[in-house]
Amino acid sequence: MKTFLLIWYLSVSVVFSQNLNFIKEFGKFKSAVSFTLDLNSNFYVADQLENSIYKLDSLGNDLLDIGGYGWEAATFDNPINVFTNTLSVYVADKNNNRVQRFDKDLNFLSEYHGSAENSNYEFAYPTCVVISNIGDLFILDSDNNRILKFNLTGEFLYEIGGNDAGNLAINNPKNFTTDNKGNLFVLDDNIIKVFDEYGNGQFEFKPIIETEKIKFFRDNLWLINKSSVVEFSMSERKIIYKFENFPNLKDEEIVDIEVNNNNLFILTSHRILKYKITD
Repeated sequence: MKTFLLIWYLSVSVVFSQNLNFIKEFGKFKSAVSFTLDLNSNFYVADQLENSIYKLDSLGNDLLDIGGYGWEAATFDNPINVFTNTLSVYVADKNNNRVQRFDKDLNFLSEYHGSAENSNYEFAYPTCVVISNIGDLFILDSDNNRILKFNLTGEFLYEIGGNDAGNLAINNPKNFTTDNKGNLFVLDDNIIKVFDEYGNGQFEFKPIIETEKIKFFRDNLWLINKSSVVEFSMSERKIIYKFENFPNLKDEEIVDIEVNNNNLFILTSHRILKYKITD
């Protein structure tokens, strides 16, 4: 642990800024909290205040929306996180204690409910959901400070970060992400805790900026807060780029990001801003 932290602090002494060219803005939301981008460059946006999920195309045109307050299928009570893979869209429906699954046209398919009869995976107030590259589903059970893992068929596998994780037990998780190898990165308060593909704790480290959310793009870990974004290489243990002073962001706060090739998309509570990353 000491060796890793030493490498971290030594390697952040040089920070490279990257230029951002503002391209456009689109979308109109009341209180957006999360978004995700599919392989066809369609956006799915979770609006907390409207209890709705919106689908927009790559040009920002509104395509579909579902929701409204409720507990039936395709209604929500605080849809706090949305994630898509090649086939489905998953929504962490926090106050309904469930994760809902939809197809790409936002037709309801199924749900994972926290009051499942199997006590091994009862959960409450899910706040983050991620699908790994091999199709495993991870749910952040914020009420019990742990992450639950399910396989492709929806079978519960095991929990990660529970009391048996020792020093790497999760205490106050904000959110999490996975890399291309299936490793799990959990933002636990102001510490990032790393687990391997089998849920075994590996190490932890403290980010060099105040961090509200983490994601993986371009094989690197991205650290996100209300005013800046950092691209960090885990393999080289160093910052690749730091993004701040976003053109046209004005006085809005960053809620979430997506990266597609050299395009950086910033989500605020009310809109999406598109930037081109240039050298």
